[in-house]
Amino acid sequence: MFDEELYNKIYGSWLGRCAGCMLYKPVEGFTPKLIRIWLKIAGEDFLENYFPNIRLEDIPKDRKLLFEKS
Repeated sequence: MFDEELYNKIYGSWLGRCAGCMLYKPVEGFTPKLIRIWLKIAGEDFLENYFPNIRLEDIPKDRKLLFEKS
C-alpha cells in the first residue's frame, strides 16, 4: 500500500468517526419516539442538519422523565 493511499484511508475513517460522533452521539440510547418528541419541542418537523439544542425549561414537565439518563 502506498503511503498516500494509507494516509487517505486513515484520514477518511477519522472523518467518518468524527461525523458519526457529532451527528449520532447526542441521541445515543434515544428511541425513535424520543427523537420525534425532542424534534417537536425544538420546533422541527424532521432532522435536516445537526440535532437541535433545546433548553431544559422548554421540555414539558410531563416529558422530562423521558429524557433523564438512568
